[in-house]
Amino acid sequence: MRRRAQLVIAATVFVDLLGFTLVLPSLPFFAAELGAGGLWFGALMSSYSVTQFLAAPVLGRLSDRYGRRPVVLLALAGSAVSLALTGMAGSLVWLLACRALAGACGGSISVAHAYVADAVPAERRTGAMAQLGAAIALAFVLGPALGGVLAPWGFAVCAHVAAALAAANLVAALIWLPEPARSLAQTEPGGEPRARAPVLLLAAAAFLAMAAFVGMETTLAFLGRDRYGWDATAIGLALAVTGLAMAVVQGGLVAVMA
Repeated sequence: MRRRAQLVIAATVFVDLLGFTLVLPSLPFFAAELGAGGLWFGALMSSYSVTQFLAAPVLGRLSDRYGRRPVVLLALAGSAVSLALTGMAGSLVWLLACRALAGACGGSISVAHAYVADAVPAERRTGAMAQLGAAIALAFVLGPALGGVLAPWGFAVCAHVAAALAAANLVAALIWLPEPARSLAQTEPGGEPRARAPVLLLAAAAFLAMAAFVGMETTLAFLGRDRYGWDATAIGLALAVTGLAMAVVQGGLVAVMA
């Protein structure tokens, strides 16, 4: 059951992020059609990360109280709704609100990591976390590639396909995602509370790495369009190559070293 739960939560995160990354190649061009400049597009991208940052600890506390599964299901439902509304956006304010809602639902990734920590034995936990990271990276490969293929049909089609994937993911999770056995241990084996300093350092490193990645992701579309004449399909392929590098490191190097 533990291995099955590990695979199911990895697949859940993969499909959820697949829907998110699918709209990325077309988003800059759609935002420009609505009149967005660099500042507006920066706000559109930042709104996702800001609400994800704010929602993650809230969702984590809710999952501690009510269980991992209900919170994951709630976030998946929110993702489906936010993507469906994104496909109907007719203004920058509407699009910004949809991005903020999607980011709040994206905070479920932290709950997914807690799910793995509960469901997987300690001796296999590092490898399981690496597998979860590989699922995230793989979504960054296939999502932009699929988004690039769908881009000629318009942004609304990309968003609604992403919403359909999120809805199917919700149904699959309802059927196959169990509630994990909760880990009651809040201390290390020696009985002392976990040290805060290493956690803060790891959080700072993750923040800096993600800030660099999102900065690239935010400006790539405009750089590619203005300097190389790239369209949404080319942007999707470029993002897919970036995701492939992430998947190789997370699913290959990290898993082997663990």
